[in-house]
Amino acid sequence: MNENHLYPLLLLLAGGVALVVAWVAWRRRRMPEAIPLMILALGMAVWTIAYALHWMSDTPAMLLFWMQLTYVGVTTVPTALLIFFIALTGNGAWLRRPGTLPLLLLEPVVTIAIVFTDGGHGWFAQNWPLTAPGTLLSPGPWFWVNAGYSYLVILAGLFLLVRWLPRAGVLQRRQAAAVITAMLLPIVINVLRLTNVLIVPHLDLTPLTLPFSGIILLFARARYELLGRAPIARDRLLELMTDGVVILDLQDRVVDLNAEGLRLARRNTPEPIGQPARTVFGEWFQVLDNIPLLESSNREVIVHTDPRQVLDLQITPLTDRKARSCGRMLVWRDVSDRYTIQEDRRKLARAVEQSANAIVITDSKGQIEFVNPAFTRVTGYTLEEVQGQNPRVLKSGEQAPEFYRDLWGTIMSGETWQGEFHNRRKDGTLYWEAATISPIRRSDGQITHFVAVKEDITARKEAQDGLKAANEQLRLQLKQIEELQAILREQAIRDPLTDLYNRRFLSEMMPRELLRAGREGYPVSMVMMDIDHFKEFNDTYGHEAGDVVLQTLAAYLEALTRQGDIVCRYGGEELLVVLPNVPLGIAAERAESWRVAFAATPVIYQGQLLHVTFSLGVAAFPIHGQTAEEVFRAADAALYRAKSTGRNCVVVAQAPAGAN
Repeated sequence: MNENHLYPLLLLLAGGVALVVAWVAWRRRRMPEAIPLMILALGMAVWTIAYALHWMSDTPAMLLFWMQLTYVGVTTVPTALLIFFIALTGNGAWLRRPGTLPLLLLEPVVTIAIVFTDGGHGWFAQNWPLTAPGTLLSPGPWFWVNAGYSYLVILAGLFLLVRWLPRAGVLQRRQAAAVITAMLLPIVINVLRLTNVLIVPHLDLTPLTLPFSGIILLFARARYELLGRAPIARDRLLELMTDGVVILDLQDRVVDLNAEGLRLARRNTPEPIGQPARTVFGEWFQVLDNIPLLESSNREVIVHTDPRQVLDLQITPLTDRKARSCGRMLVWRDVSDRYTIQEDRRKLARAVEQSANAIVITDSKGQIEFVNPAFTRVTGYTLEEVQGQNPRVLKSGEQAPEFYRDLWGTIMSGETWQGEFHNRRKDGTLYWEAATISPIRRSDGQITHFVAVKEDITARKEAQDGLKAANEQLRLQLKQIEELQAILREQAIRDPLTDLYNRRFLSEMMPRELLRAGREGYPVSMVMMDIDHFKEFNDTYGHEAGDVVLQTLAAYLEALTRQGDIVCRYGGEELLVVLPNVPLGIAAERAESWRVAFAATPVIYQGQLLHVTFSLGVAAFPIHGQTAEEVFRAADAALYRAKSTGRNCVVVAQAPAGAN
């Protein structure tokens, strides 16, 4: 039998196996991954059967038609495989998002359309029409687009599966391993063919591997209950159970266990599946030695003694469908509290009796049912004297009624109240106590009692009152010191005559200003000025007149500069204005406007109009220097030239050689 007869028969066999897989999946269609598996199997069936009919055709038209139909299956399989992996890993909600499914189907639909119209454009293959069965297509550009998309979605599905495996149960891992094995063989063969590593003339070996894939899927269905209920039942029942569950085989080896069961396993135990139960859980599992396989048992087992851990262990035999023993299931619940509850009650009673704090328990109406000895020591009242009474027996009358209304409103709403009482003892003396009052509820939420824990804080309150008075006195003294420090600080950086900043402030501020300007890339201009003929002015009119001129000029400059500009008395009759973020040219223009305006504005002193002018020198950072001292020297040199050239003018400092 030659390849023209054998190959189609093998392909038809592959298609038949795929149809059986599709039929099995259809019968389990209520399972979330069943429909994607059925579509995957139908795609495999279309692929193999159409390719078989292609080999059996004897006319170019039929050869072309069956080859084109083959690609309906070829394009369906990768997308169906991704959707199957999405459903198998519990991510089916992705497919219900708007636009997800149409996006996945877009490329296969476009590819099928291109294949069936390829005779007119040759995007998919360049050797239509086919003249003989098995003719390998000469790939066009869309062929590689389809191949890339197919392997991309396959890799995406495998990524989802691998990421899901650590969270899956043992049976689910085996199902996943079977599915991966089923799809790995055709994928590897197809990759080898596309990369020209494995070339058999006239034959595409990829479809021949599909029967093996179908057989593996059927085996997984029969052996690992693929599409069965076990994985879902395990996820929703075993993993969510708060009881520990372990499944053992006939040799008492661990077959499966849930998360709670794993918590009791030894920490240094490797993968527990397949290990003897005593190796996984310790010697306490020897309790199974005396229990027959077919016998149910319920007993309590001590697992640890320090701290004591006691389990309520239920052992149930497991049988197969023919009633043959196949293992047993162990379910346990931690009942350690059952053994310690009475001891805890005794401890609680001793703690209440010996507590240094007073404890009062009342009913829901506030009538006292119990007080401890500490209550008697603090108040002087015994249990017999206050039992059945309201705690108002301790009221001193020094707290407003609103205080008690707030207390009762809080605890009756089910919340805990905390506060302080100023109460009266049995002997009439007053005392302070800090109290926490909490409601006690029944299981239905109904408040049945209130418990109050009280501490005598009289000594603490007296100490707090004394400390409060001392703190208030200290606060007043600190406030006075802060005010004096603020005044001294202001005096330290201000000129007493003009109230302008002084050179000390300038030396502290300028390095920071120039650092910020250098970092942010903006200029800082400086204008230094000196009153013309100030010495002769003082000699003529007196020093008081000179002071008035300086004060007038200072007020004038502060009124004409920006809020961010800095006006300083540099020394004697010299003033300095720092202009951040102002270029040199604009600074010179401002200086000229100050000079003109001040020269036209007389200073009034004792009814006399005094006409005063001043000279100005302008420099800027970073043109004239990288430090404040360098720029000051440049501005001072420009001022000197202004005074040397006739005074009452503005001179801009010369830029150093090589400066921009």
